[in-house]
Amino acid sequence: MVKRRSEILMIFSVSNIQRITFTIVSLALATSLQAQHPRGGVLIDTLKIWDQAPHNAFTDLIHFNGSFYCVFREARYHTWDDSSVLRLLKSVDGEHWSSVATFRSLIAEYPDIRDPKLAETPDGRLMLIAAVARIDGGVYQTLVSFSPDGNEWGESTSIGEVNMWIWDITWHEGVAYGVGYYTKSDTSCFTRLYASQDGMNFSVLVDTLFSASRPSETSIVFLEDHTAVCLIRRDFDEADPVANAQLGLADPPYTEWSFVDAGTRLGSPSLLRLTDDHIFMGARLYNNWARTALLRLDIEQHKLTEFLSLARSTDSKGDAAYPGLVFHDDYLWVSYYSSDPVETAVYLAKVQLKLPSLTVNPASIDFDTVAVGDTGRAVLTLTNTGSADLNLKDISPDHSYFKINAYTPVVPPEGQQDVEVLYLASHRWRPFRFHHDKK
Repeated sequence: MVKRRSEILMIFSVSNIQRITFTIVSLALATSLQAQHPRGGVLIDTLKIWDQAPHNAFTDLIHFNGSFYCVFREARYHTWDDSSVLRLLKSVDGEHWSSVATFRSLIAEYPDIRDPKLAETPDGRLMLIAAVARIDGGVYQTLVSFSPDGNEWGESTSIGEVNMWIWDITWHEGVAYGVGYYTKSDTSCFTRLYASQDGMNFSVLVDTLFSASRPSETSIVFLEDHTAVCLIRRDFDEADPVANAQLGLADPPYTEWSFVDAGTRLGSPSLLRLTDDHIFMGARLYNNWARTALLRLDIEQHKLTEFLSLARSTDSKGDAAYPGLVFHDDYLWVSYYSSDPVETAVYLAKVQLKLPSLTVNPASIDFDTVAVGDTGRAVLTLTNTGSADLNLKDISPDHSYFKINAYTPVVPPEGQQDVEVLYLASHRWRPFRFHHDKK
């Protein structure tokens, strides 16, 4: 009788078992985050990191080359200011910060500089995006600059079109995507989707992305299947006194979009995707009182759920938020600003998210020798070492000669689930090894 010895190389190579583990993580982690409920996240610490100017605001945050970088605007007040400057801070641990760079507008007719954003390019450079404006706010131009290390910066370059403010940039599959919004107040506002291969030369991908009720600041993330997800801020007008944000979805090549009401009015959206089931957002919320808030986005339900407020006090009166989000060392780090009667300062929050965490044991399977036509059996133990339910939506082997027996779909925190894996030995499978005695 012919027998086949099925080894790890032939069945679950180390890379294969990692792919199955990744499938479980990326497709199956789900937990319900309730508004203002500790299951969503716990605020560990809040640190004031800058208050040296009269008005310190409009932040962003990134972890780049082993350090945190936080950028924001210094000025005398919220509105246009010809003395405004962007400041970049650096920290290795999130506690001790130093200033490493400042940026001013070099365009005399556009002296105000504002709303900086940070991104990492595919070739490992740090990218700064900001807008410069005329002192009356009548004209805007978007600029970018690049640095190999966060310390030394090249000259800024204009991108997009005058009065089409590209508010933020997201890189995906080697392409930079950004949504610009029309800043002239004398006509109806609209947004436009841009794309660039190099971060400097942007072309129009969608001429009018969204145009109802004064759309403006927009954040984009991409799902595992490359679906684009965006959230667009809107403001009141006579036609729409509610002005809820809009949630947009599009498949590649991102020229056809569908939009739904996101259910709440918000400002300064900043999306962060951990997995498709765990997409978080920082934003300014307006209901009850203006504040910096953290929310979870449920793509399937088209729903935003607040789970933590980061505003220092109810004295913010709307002048708050513009957060930057980074997930690092199992914590969510959030930069933001907040105002009170004394100062407008920049803060960093450290948040412990309530998430499931999956470990798989053993890391590899060897079914040993299995006769053709027979079935090999092995058990994987899945352990949820996290702090929220692990929902196993699907465990899918890469090949048809493996089968997963029935399993319980929910693993509670600190719980375990044994999953039986079957190997169906078939002569149709190639390649394989024969073991026989020499004659």
